[in-house]
Amino acid sequence: MTTQETKPSSAAYELATRETRQLSERLEDLLNELPDNFNGNIHWGHVGSIGHVNTLLSEAVSHLQSCVKEQRPGRCGCEVYGGTER
Repeated sequence: MTTQETKPSSAAYELATRETRQLSERLEDLLNELPDNFNGNIHWGHVGSIGHVNTLLSEAVSHLQSCVKEQRPGRCGCEVYGGTER
């Protein structure tokens, strides 16, 4: 008799979610540490770095949106990551 709370995947999900929140908080901290204009020395490398971060974040947001929208196992790309336990 296995309940959702005692499944290994539940504990792993909680741990992974906590890590995601910590990474999100760290990202916010790092964004706040960036200088507003690099003392007038902004170059295209800075723009490219922020653009790359935006691309990565857009992919993460898109994935999470599909998970929230569907809210069903196996419907948000979870099967790509081995989502077989229900």
